[in-house]
Amino acid sequence: MTDKVLLWTLIACLLAGCRTPPPPPETRGIPPFSGTILRVNHDDATVIASCTFLPMRGELAKVFRGDQQTGTVIFNGPFRPPLAVGDILNGAPAEGEAILLERLIPLPDGQEQ
Repeated sequence: MTDKVLLWTLIACLLAGCRTPPPPPETRGIPPFSGTILRVNHDDATVIASCTFLPMRGELAKVFRGDQQTGTVIFNGPFRPPLAVGDILNGAPAEGEAILLERLIPLPDGQEQ
């Protein structure tokens, strides 16, 4: 009887040890940063944004008023924490609107998407 209990205990331990863990929740890689547009210069088509962390040079950000996109900005600097300067690519961003970063990682030379 003791042998059977020991055998079943051993089998249960082995089976429990072979169980694969559940996959981690899906992530999108680098999380987008959030920020707010502080100033807009429509003559020069530039914005100054206050950011939770600074974007990299050349990164794109979508501009939102509520849940509606109002424009696109590319950050080319200068950068002084927590401020970043960007050029308006399209739309008409306004002061106080939220920004959401689209993190683009450049491909090595000679490769295309």
